[in-house]
Amino acid sequence: MTEAETTFVHDCLRAAGLVAEGDEVAVEPLGGGVSNDVYAARVGERWFVLKRALAKLRVKEDWRSDVDRVHREAACQRWLAGVLAPGEVPAVRWECFERHAYVMDRAPLDCVNWRDEMLAGRVDPDAAARAGIMLGAIHAAGRVDVSMKECFGSKHVFDQLRLDPYLRTIAARHPALAEPVNHCLAQCLASTETLVHGDYSPKNILLQPGRNVLLDHEVAHCGEPCFDLGFFFTHLCLKALHVAAQRSALMVQVPAAWAGYRHVYPHVSEARWLPYLGCMMLARVDGKSPAGYLTADEEERVRKLAPRLLRGELTTLEEALAALARVAETGDVA
Repeated sequence: MTEAETTFVHDCLRAAGLVAEGDEVAVEPLGGGVSNDVYAARVGERWFVLKRALAKLRVKEDWRSDVDRVHREAACQRWLAGVLAPGEVPAVRWECFERHAYVMDRAPLDCVNWRDEMLAGRVDPDAAARAGIMLGAIHAAGRVDVSMKECFGSKHVFDQLRLDPYLRTIAARHPALAEPVNHCLAQCLASTETLVHGDYSPKNILLQPGRNVLLDHEVAHCGEPCFDLGFFFTHLCLKALHVAAQRSALMVQVPAAWAGYRHVYPHVSEARWLPYLGCMMLARVDGKSPAGYLTADEEERVRKLAPRLLRGELTTLEEALAALARVAETGDVA
């Protein structure tokens, strides 16, 4: 990392009151994201993470977003600390509105990234069940919290980072599917049902024995819970499609997560959220942020499956998983 980056992190830690005279400070960049500069800092024996929002995201296409979204993320992180169990979301320590950055505790060093675990073929249905329960808890708390709806009412950043690059983009690139895609988009814009995380993905979930840790909340808003379900389960399904050697075990995670979610938040039916699964699967192939690990053949299989979900031809999770297994094995969705 550059000297300017190191100086920036040191300045922020001092402004936050997290560095005392004589403390040794070590800084390193953290990867894994496209929308922020993220740094880990060790101050003595303590670890912190600093995030600074980028105006232009690190993707091939021109994709921009307001940098003040980082303050929404910090606000959501504080809200989640009152909803989730201790340790399931890092504590916010400091926020700077001038530099559009904030500092939080670093997650325990023995955590592993759930996305990386799945891509390596290591399957943990208990982690999936916990993830479903966690998402259900977020939606349940947001449904009854009137103050949340005031704080997270704006969908501007969600539109910039999700609706436009994902849904509007695939509607334009797949005109035959524009009607069902735009129906989901309209619901996302109209709904104020609960707090929607907007980035509920295995890449943002770290695993410890018996506990999940949730990260990255910059597109949180008051909206449509089906978006979170479609977004989250897309990642589980795409991993099952891609990691053939562990496909059956990876697919077991899907009903485990759904059962955990439904136990806590019983207000969404399978038929209601499965079209969003179709939207998000197609978006991770033909949107502005494709899933980089899929092969060209796997992308074609997604393009065959997603329309059936979008058009409401598959109305139960059991039907959707059977179709996923069939297209993964044979390339046929009939």
